[in-house]
Amino acid sequence: RYFGEDRGIGRYRPILAAAKLMKKAMQANGLRGDGEVTGTVATLAKQHGVKTVKPETTLEIREPRQAVKAFAASGPDGIACLGLVLDVVDHELPDFHARANAWATGDIDALRKVPESAYRDTCQSAITGAGFAKALGIDNLPARVEGAWLAAADDALAANTQSFAVLPMHDLLDPHGYLAALQARGYTVTAPDAGDATAADPATPASVAPAPATSDH
Repeated sequence: RYFGEDRGIGRYRPILAAAKLMKKAMQANGLRGDGEVTGTVATLAKQHGVKTVKPETTLEIREPRQAVKAFAASGPDGIACLGLVLDVVDHELPDFHARANAWATGDIDALRKVPESAYRDTCQSAITGAGFAKALGIDNLPARVEGAWLAAADDALAANTQSFAVLPMHDLLDPHGYLAALQARGYTVTAPDAGDATAADPATPASVAPAPATSDH
């Protein structure tokens, strides 16, 4: 349905076929994974002379040939990932539209209620849990990326009266995600729709401040 006459898809590893199918299905249904938020924020920051920080995690592959061999020998099979993506394409795209509309209108309650597909975590686990990832020492890459972001957030909140960060919505809504990690570090997490409440579920989009201070995130 989404690949037309392109029969080459049958030669891809399942994990790569899943990624291509998801991208084509999103495009065909008028959906995008990132939108224009990051670019707009970066442009506004530059216009107003606001310093920006992009947390980075370095992935060093000292022996590229060995890395290719490791991938060929024990790369991710991605069968479970592809299966979930096929299910998403067949049954869950209406939820994607609902979440996109809720995001566009700032309807946080709807974002909480519309279920998030499990395909993203499953596909990521297929990569980080594969033999080649362990052989190259990148099986903990998601944790390293999160650690770099949290360290940058700590620095920004300590050095500035106000700080602003951009994260994907699924990371904000994840009950074990970045906001939960900030809360575990002693920050107070308050959802935008929490009213006068002093604390909220860390799985909600939020402003974040160190408990004894007034800096905002």
